[in-house]
Amino acid sequence: AGKQVSSVTANSVPRARSNIPLNAVALHADTAFKLDVSRFTSEEAKERHVGECGDPPEVEILSRGEDGGVLAARGTIRVRYNARKIFESFCDPEENKRIFDNCASVNFRDLLHEDKVKKTRLFEVSKTGQWTLLGIPINFESTVLAMEDWKKYEISFKLKKQGAMKHMSGFWRVVPVSQDESIVLFYNEAVPFIRIPSMFKFFAGRLISEMAASLLEDLRRATKRWQKDEAEGRILVLNASEPGVDVENEQKTPSPF
Repeated sequence: AGKQVSSVTANSVPRARSNIPLNAVALHADTAFKLDVSRFTSEEAKERHVGECGDPPEVEILSRGEDGGVLAARGTIRVRYNARKIFESFCDPEENKRIFDNCASVNFRDLLHEDKVKKTRLFEVSKTGQWTLLGIPINFESTVLAMEDWKKYEISFKLKKQGAMKHMSGFWRVVPVSQDESIVLFYNEAVPFIRIPSMFKFFAGRLISEMAASLLEDLRRATKRWQKDEAEGRILVLNASEPGVDVENEQKTPSPF
């Protein structure tokens, strides 16, 4: 039997559930993106991405603040790893924190609503991120509503309360290419609280592009770590399961592949 690498606990800071989960669901459903994201389909991601498996991320700046002050970028990577496993790793709080270098801490992660038919879960998540801007490390906290969609392998998020940003939303989507190959699409848009002067818009666009590339690069490195662990017989045990699925029975059911 292989050695197990355990990913412990779902909620690092226990908190009471919100008593208004349906309002939160409605708020997340009202995630009105400032830019048109309807063209960012799974098929479009597969057609648009030109790099080989394991190549660096491909990132495109969509807006430098010209459209109502919106900064926006999208990016993709192609990796030799199973889409379902990637999505489960996203949904496990401890493994998610290990994937992304910029996550200094997860302050809380509260389950607000679960729909076992639609296969979705809505969380309120607070994280403290750490980025380096012009060589200076900067920490900031953000609280978002994050929706896991296990049918689409997608996590969409929306800023819950304003801070340095008036608006922030985006999504991660894992697109299966084959049993052991996936394309991961990331989109993020933000409107800073202070309007960016024209002379700084080029720098702002470069900044949001580099942030997207950094997150995708973290994920690329994580898939290589998972591949190495599996090759050496180490099994990653994740604390993530599809809504409405009996985890114990699911583990006993042979894979259809």
